[in-house]
Amino acid sequence: MSQLINCQWIAETMILVLLGVVQIYQGFRKPAPMWVPVGFLLIVLPFLHLWAQYSVLQKHTGPVYGTPWTDESATSGDRPARIPLPSPWSASSSDSSSGAEDLKPPSPPPPRKKRSIGRDGWNGTYSDQGVTLKLTIPPADSQRQHDIAAPFAGANPRKVGLVGIISLNNRSPHEVILDTAGVVLHLVDGTQIFAADPSEVIASAGPQRAEQLKSFRPPYHVPAGGKLSLGVLFVPGDTDLPSLDHLRLRLDGKWVEVR
Repeated sequence: MSQLINCQWIAETMILVLLGVVQIYQGFRKPAPMWVPVGFLLIVLPFLHLWAQYSVLQKHTGPVYGTPWTDESATSGDRPARIPLPSPWSASSSDSSSGAEDLKPPSPPPPRKKRSIGRDGWNGTYSDQGVTLKLTIPPADSQRQHDIAAPFAGANPRKVGLVGIISLNNRSPHEVILDTAGVVLHLVDGTQIFAADPSEVIASAGPQRAEQLKSFRPPYHVPAGGKLSLGVLFVPGDTDLPSLDHLRLRLDGKWVEVR
């Protein structure tokens, strides 16, 4: 407390008190009512300043700006900082290496493996809420592929490609609608291939033959408790069936995956 009451503070206090007395005197003499509270404020101001400095010193151990600095010696109650702030210039090599590892992008997922298809070719299924769908794409050089592609012999061969057979068993309480137009094939390397629209393939066979094949045109309406046995799907002829991971088609207006 004695350190705060120095010569500078005494001089400032005397000046302010003197100004305050003059203001009060002039306020009663003029009269000027506003000068009286200003005079009291000038008299009280240095003591408020002294009280504020004393309160700060009671709460902080460090230097208080506006007061003379005094060296402090460490006491038993002082504790070192437990969490030192890191410096980018003094970081160790181990810290920098660990930080570099954190900045590395995540490793990509492992590539999907090709399927091992047998004589029956590629097979995929989808089952949900009583609806079971099965898809089979026989190999290009198999007799079964030749048999199921025979009805479409008059169509454009580039559009026909490989023919897949879809069967659907509807055990749900409502009709389902299967649409094989716009089917997307997803390969194991991430490539996407679009299947041909069955309506365009059938139309390429000519008007008379197209009329005979109209039962193959999607969409297929399967009533509750009913079955679909000969839904067709046309995929490009150069499709590598072992690389086919899954395909997506629309069932009741929603995209589903057949794996």
